[in-house]
Amino acid sequence: MFGATVDVTEALVGAIDLEGVDPYENWEKTTRPAGAAVSPLWQPVYVELLADAGGGLAEAAATLLAQISASREIAVDETTHDMLRSVASGSAPRLADRRFFFFRPEAVAHRASLAAGAAIPVKLLHVGPAMPTAFVTDVGALSAPLGAMGQGVASTVITGVIDDVMGFANERFRKSPDSTRIERFWMQGMPVISAGRAVIGGEIDRAGIDRLLQSQKEEGLVYDRLFPKGVYVIKRAPRGELGLTPYESLNARPFALAQTHGTQVMDLAAGWPMGSAPADRPIMAVELPQLATLETWGARLDLFILLGLQRLFYWADRWAENGQIKRAPLVVNISYGVLAGPKDGSGHMESEIARMVAARNAEGVPTFVVLPAGNGFRDNCHAEFDLAPGDTKEVTLRLQPDDQSVSFVELWLDSHDRARLSILPPQGTRFERLILPSDSIYDWQGSVGGGLTFPMARVYVRPYPATTDGQNGRTRVTIAFLPSQNHEVPHQVVPAGAYTLSLMNDSARPLGVQIEMQRDETPPSFPAWGRQAYLDHALAHGWDPQKADYSAPESGCAVTRKGTLSGYATHRTPGVIVVGAGFDRDALAQAALYSGSGPTPGRARPDVSVVAEETRVHAGVMAAATLSGGVTLFSGTSNAAPQVTRALVGALAGSPGITATNLAMADLPDGRLMPGPDDQLGPVMLPYRLQQGRPSRRMRS
Repeated sequence: MFGATVDVTEALVGAIDLEGVDPYENWEKTTRPAGAAVSPLWQPVYVELLADAGGGLAEAAATLLAQISASREIAVDETTHDMLRSVASGSAPRLADRRFFFFRPEAVAHRASLAAGAAIPVKLLHVGPAMPTAFVTDVGALSAPLGAMGQGVASTVITGVIDDVMGFANERFRKSPDSTRIERFWMQGMPVISAGRAVIGGEIDRAGIDRLLQSQKEEGLVYDRLFPKGVYVIKRAPRGELGLTPYESLNARPFALAQTHGTQVMDLAAGWPMGSAPADRPIMAVELPQLATLETWGARLDLFILLGLQRLFYWADRWAENGQIKRAPLVVNISYGVLAGPKDGSGHMESEIARMVAARNAEGVPTFVVLPAGNGFRDNCHAEFDLAPGDTKEVTLRLQPDDQSVSFVELWLDSHDRARLSILPPQGTRFERLILPSDSIYDWQGSVGGGLTFPMARVYVRPYPATTDGQNGRTRVTIAFLPSQNHEVPHQVVPAGAYTLSLMNDSARPLGVQIEMQRDETPPSFPAWGRQAYLDHALAHGWDPQKADYSAPESGCAVTRKGTLSGYATHRTPGVIVVGAGFDRDALAQAALYSGSGPTPGRARPDVSVVAEETRVHAGVMAAATLSGGVTLFSGTSNAAPQVTRALVGALAGSPGITATNLAMADLPDGRLMPGPDDQLGPVMLPYRLQQGRPSRRMRS
């Protein structure tokens, strides 16, 4: 089935500079079924506004606005447009205002110039995968710009939530039967591009939700009134969705699901019995579109999460309090994570979250983003080892059968020295390349009868420079595989089974290596699509006393449970809080069996942990079902993070002097210092706190 190994030159990506190629974006484009796009595809481009030699940032913003208006080659969302107008009018831009997303047609997304040749006054920082523009969440028009940023710091502390489907009409988020505690709610959708604007779903404010509650006394009818034809969703998993006709609806009713991740998270972060929440506990929420949450490898999440964070900051910076517009303290919960990444804080998502949080804190407004440590401790998706000069080590990569999603493996070399990579598949031709410290792309070709060849896998090499904090220059080698099952193009697959990955140190110096499998498992509540590939090793099957099985790495095993924090949860900026998960009572373990562990190149361990599991038999904690009156069980570090979000909001409301730099986790309610450094739990652990109106857990009386 498989042909010989071939090299791929820069001609592979045409006019695109290899330095600008993101493996996830490029592989999505390469593996897209031919003729799949039925509408123009636009790509999100993260940019930094650059001052020109003449008029500075104000003139650059004015130039960009004119280009958006005249060229029809650039589109921005309403919040970004409002920010650019403010900068162009002469308002001194904050650091946070200089970076933003815009959208460009796929053919020109990697260029900082228009088709006519005029330069766009921006620096391209990151280009994401193409976005189908066929899906829209028709909640209502986006609100008009809210005006200038407030002055002074408000006393009210806002809880922000970015997550998937949220039962916003649930009584846990209401003041009374016909009034809500949710001040603003943005239900994102796939971008709709028109005349320089990108409409990304729709927004509804407190008054709009109140009108819905007043018009429909039955909760389910609130959602039916808002979405009479159902919620527009994708029909198939990510490799097929680009072929759908515009605005196709499956008449989906996600609000009818017994439980949704977003409802559970928002309840743990800010839910109260109706009418009993303190007056200073407002909620602002951003609901992610279905495509972003379904896609296993997370490459489209950064667009929607960062746009959501920008929108939450925009709203909180214009908070009305006692007849004045002020800037409100804000704690944002983002219960999402990925398995791979640099894990030193330099990845696109984590570095931008940290930059935005640091900028707002530097302006004197307490701001926190709370992230889960991740659930990958026992997933066998992380390996690390050292290579002496001339040495070779290997691990086994197991690609699962019936995996309809692409799979990614990242190898991180701790220097720019030479190494030799070899991949031996379960059948077919070995791939072998000398890895040099330069931008390179190599294809591993497959073939079928008649001589038709196709890229079965692609290897991307990218050197990263040394950082200012002493991090050595690193080399990332990303291996992208086709699915093992492909209903659209059945012959374009890779064989499932064991692949031997070998790496030889071809330099005169020791070489440190980390291997990361990217997340590849379809989230709950979606049709099964992706199956998680994982790493294996001869020493990866020792006795695990906590699980009472043979699944623990033994001494000398390359596959390890250390360094398994989520790739998003590896920055050390004050105000970015990473949360682990623990047991309430367990004879064998304090840390939850899945809770990610440090150390990583970016951080040693979580900042804090919280009880997320009662026991391994009575798992999880109680959280709200989608509809009022229901209770569901919720496990994972995704339930740990919002518990800390709730504690932080309470602490900020009770002690206005708390800042990101002086916050002590041990000062949170009932915080318990751990007896020593714990790479899974961090230095402090918080107990589970039974919330008002919540049934007690099963082991409680």
